[in-house]
Amino acid sequence: MCPLAGVHPRICLDLSPANAQGIGYPPQFNARIGVVERLCQAADALPPSIRLLIKETHRPAQLQTAYFARRVRRTQAEQPSLDHLSAESIAARFVAPPLWLVILPAAQLTSR
Repeated sequence: MCPLAGVHPRICLDLSPANAQGIGYPPQFNARIGVVERLCQAADALPPSIRLLIKETHRPAQLQTAYFARRVRRTQAEQPSLDHLSAESIAARFVAPPLWLVILPAAQLTSR
């Protein structure tokens, strides 16, 4: 993980208390190096008067798991005929699944 602070003059971080309250935790503003590189490329491509404002980056695992679980429940409520794995697959289109879901083999997932 790479800190975003100071990586580009046109990338700003929202360090405000209101932002931390809005997302539910104090953001750390760290990202994978590839993400940082793409953000810098995007900032370079913007008109000179425009800057990027980063509100959130890498979330705590517990929070990401809660967001994903909430999306799975919403998907199941909207499409009650779906089995759990299908609901997770659809939810993953909108919210990144927690790491444990990504790295577990499918056989382990079906036994949950």
